[in-house]
Amino acid sequence: MSSIKCITFDREAQEALPEHIKAKMKADREKARTEADQELREAALPLIKFLNEKHHPHAIAIVSVDSVEIMEGVCIVNNINDFIND
Repeated sequence: MSSIKCITFDREAQEALPEHIKAKMKADREKARTEADQELREAALPLIKFLNEKHHPHAIAIVSVDSVEIMEGVCIVNNINDFIND
């Protein structure tokens, strides 16, 4: 019995695929990404509307799998890179 091999992490196997299969796989990935982006946008619209109606422009919402937190920027200092190692 021949074994079936997953090519997800096998670069050589991926490159060996026929061009029309590669093109179809790429198109499928792009379609899935576009659909996921649209779904996320639709899910976010009510929260964005809520923030705009109930809070000021400096408020942000952080959403996780089991909570949502509304925060406001009181003071921010950006680009403090003194301690970042290259």
